[in-house]
Amino acid sequence: MKELKQKLRKFTENRNRNQFNNAKNLAILIIAYIKSRNTCNREERHDSDVVMPMCEFDRDALFDKESISVKNGRFIQLLKTPITNELECYISKLKDNVCNYYNDMTKNYFDWHYNHHK
Repeated sequence: MKELKQKLRKFTENRNRNQFNNAKNLAILIIAYIKSRNTCNREERHDSDVVMPMCEFDRDALFDKESISVKNGRFIQLLKTPITNELECYISKLKDNVCNYYNDMTKNYFDWHYNHHK
């Protein structure tokens, strides 16, 4: 877990921080599992690429509640449950945005998330 916290700290210090809703207060950034932690094997739980920093108030909740995912490096909407007009409007602003955390090391975890929740 120490390595994951260091990764979060390092990530928030770079320019990609603005992807997370321009979070100026690092206290609202959390370590979010791309692949659900309870489905990770022991090796995956210790892989620092299975997590990414997310804003606790919006994107993490949407990602965790299966409203959004990442496919081919871009945020997409998952049409699993009815949502309010306000939430639809918010998600529409996220759709097609590049996920700066998507790379060769995290691709398999994002693919898992998408395939598991589509």
